[in-house]
Amino acid sequence: MVTPCYNGSRYLGDCVASVKSQTLQDWEMVIVDDGSTDDTPDVADRLAANDDRVRVLHQANRGAAAARNAGAAASSAPYLLFLDSDDALAPAMLERTVIYLDAHPDVAIVHTGHSYIGPSGEDEGVEAGGWPWARYAPTRWWAKPLPQSEPETTFAALFLVAVFLTSLALVRRSNFEQTSGWDEDFGQGCEDTDLWLAIALTGRIHLLPEPLVFYRRHPEQWTTSPGAFERQFRKLHDKWADLDLSAEDARVVAEAKWFREHRFVPERKMTDAVRLARQGKVLRASRAALGAARAYRPQKPPRSTLPSTESKSITRKP
Repeated sequence: MVTPCYNGSRYLGDCVASVKSQTLQDWEMVIVDDGSTDDTPDVADRLAANDDRVRVLHQANRGAAAARNAGAAASSAPYLLFLDSDDALAPAMLERTVIYLDAHPDVAIVHTGHSYIGPSGEDEGVEAGGWPWARYAPTRWWAKPLPQSEPETTFAALFLVAVFLTSLALVRRSNFEQTSGWDEDFGQGCEDTDLWLAIALTGRIHLLPEPLVFYRRHPEQWTTSPGAFERQFRKLHDKWADLDLSAEDARVVAEAKWFREHRFVPERKMTDAVRLARQGKVLRASRAALGAARAYRPQKPPRSTLPSTESKSITRKP
């Protein structure tokens, strides 16, 4: 696994301890100190001193994406987990996800559920799986969240929202190496979704809904405003609209865009309309409903936007 760390010494020990406590002990961990200015380099070196499975790379500050690429290049493991230094793993996380990928050779990523912890590790509850983490798929006439019993996370679902966090995904290295890796120029916010989309063109992505990762919320955590995050989403979609893709991959992207514009956007607008109407904001509710009607298209959605029970896997031609 690969753990980028910038001035994260406060939580790094808990992160490494959770890895060392795994029921599956056959792992390697590369901590990438990304030019930290606090005591992170010393802390990382001490954590690695008595365990040959833990190594530390020190580099000038280049950002999380560059640190993840450097760590992946330094690792030889067949599976990659890009574990953030302030998160932690449940004891069975590696065992459960490795068994899943071993049993499903056509799956490129298996991602798990998660629960929240606070700055001192206090339990803050299980992630409910609702918006914005819900995975959406089109029906004949509308769009709906997929149940957790449906394993397939489609390309189209990923194209809509950031449906899973970086630390939740065990990635098959052979699929990762078919991509250009983390985009070091993209910036934070949706950079993980950008990589997941690239990997989704090489194999399936499945959900293992068990909460196997502890996602830490704390004051030092990287955050951004809703407006800035929305700009990153637009940047993501603009990037994928301009990529030079094979005909098959271009079709998959075009169909995901169709789903976003003519099913997902209307669904979200109608959800807003209902909420606003219940609040007595009739004019705003009417505008939202009108926007939904204008975006909606009645034709049957393209097949590659549908869950795996209705469509074949998305693969890239050799």
